[in-house]
Amino acid sequence: MPDDMRDLFSRDIDRIELPPPASWMPGARAARRSVWSGFVAVPALAGVIVLVLVLAVVIQLVRGGLPPQVAKPPSASPSVTATAVPSATTSAQPSATTSPEPSSSARLPASNAVQIEKTLPSSGEWALILTRTFDTSPTQPEQAQGPARLPATDVIRAVPLTARATTQRDTLFLVSFTSGTDATKRTSDNLLREQISPDGHRLVLSVVVDEGRHPAGSSSPQARLALVVVDLVAGTVGALTTDSAYHDEKPAWSPTGDRIAFSRRMLSGPDAGLWEIRADGTGLHQILPPASEVVVSTSLASWNGDGSGVAFFRGFEESGYNVLDLAAGATHELWPPFANSRGLGDWRTGAPAFVGAFAEGRGGGEQRLVTAQDERGNGGKVIVRGASAANAYFLYARWRPGSDEILYARWTADASGQNPSTTLLVTDATGRAPREVLTTHEPTYAAWTSDGRDVVVLEGLGVAGGLRLVAPDGSNVRVVQAYGGAPEARIDWLDLAVLRL
Repeated sequence: MPDDMRDLFSRDIDRIELPPPASWMPGARAARRSVWSGFVAVPALAGVIVLVLVLAVVIQLVRGGLPPQVAKPPSASPSVTATAVPSATTSAQPSATTSPEPSSSARLPASNAVQIEKTLPSSGEWALILTRTFDTSPTQPEQAQGPARLPATDVIRAVPLTARATTQRDTLFLVSFTSGTDATKRTSDNLLREQISPDGHRLVLSVVVDEGRHPAGSSSPQARLALVVVDLVAGTVGALTTDSAYHDEKPAWSPTGDRIAFSRRMLSGPDAGLWEIRADGTGLHQILPPASEVVVSTSLASWNGDGSGVAFFRGFEESGYNVLDLAAGATHELWPPFANSRGLGDWRTGAPAFVGAFAEGRGGGEQRLVTAQDERGNGGKVIVRGASAANAYFLYARWRPGSDEILYARWTADASGQNPSTTLLVTDATGRAPREVLTTHEPTYAAWTSDGRDVVVLEGLGVAGGLRLVAPDGSNVRVVQAYGGAPEARIDWLDLAVLRL
């Protein structure tokens, strides 16, 4: 007992007068003293001492005399977090699940191929925007700026999706990296919506890696495209692929979160097929052999909805859209028309499992919105047809979260490829009469918000540019961020994705 408490006890104990037990214990009676009375008195005395101690503590608390206590740290316990799970939308959908394992990027060798500018807060909904800037320094003294040429630098920025208009100060410039050089002879092809991990924290990217060596007979350092994993919340970068014989491109993160598939090409040029690696950098193996023709390359598009297979297209003049069943090792051509981009379609679990935007050929022609019933791509069906025309395409079909509705775009231009326009439309899995959301005359990207209530629209550059939210029926247009001032020369917008943490 502390000295000050002992003094208080000694000082106050004499003031306490307890009546006989018969007067305060229910049912107690006065009894004659016996040989056992000494033993009976022991517990009674203990009770008195306890009571006195309690009174002393109360008095000390009133006087503020107890010394402060150091709180013990809480014991670790499982927690439940909202994680982002890829679905048939451009955004990762939140679902309640147990806390994920520590980021696999922490176990990967550190990489300096990506520069971390800012980290993402661990909550909120964000529009991720990928841009590319080319070298435009003058080649002659009289020029204000030169032609666009390599190297190319890519930047990923994050804009909060709030109801109020934001300013440039609200934008977080997350990462920057080199996406192409004269040494690589190639530029990377990153599709953000396919490359976000299910927990929403990590992003796999194809970037230029300088090997620090000089190939025989060359004065330029060896450089190639390799895969890295960026933890957007923790701000770390890990090297995922390290084989200097290949360009590693077009990665996609599996919906189960443990694997990453990607395309490979030899540095010398030939196609090397499709490969798979675990997110922790182990288990690298080939899942599809290379194309037999030298001029043909294999492009990974995405995983299917349940992670049992991957979609890819392969071709030169014409390229059909195929699904590889990983367990069976068999491929199935979902649809034979021209596949115009990695992001043409969208997968989900359930039926229909797939929706995609196709064209009759490389030069346009009839546009087709196609669905497939299952994860293998069976049951292909055209649900919407567009008029046959040159320079006309359907683009990026996307399932609305929790719905059978579909967002897609129709892009058209005149015979010379000038005066383009993009119309955003919404239909459903039956192809019911599409309704127009809006039409723009600028480069346009669109995605659903994570709850499916709004469409996020990124259009234009410079004075004509902006990021907007709009209802699926075209009403309630809200400006999230406007890009004013002089047009940004030689900056290309490459992709838009919505991420909810």
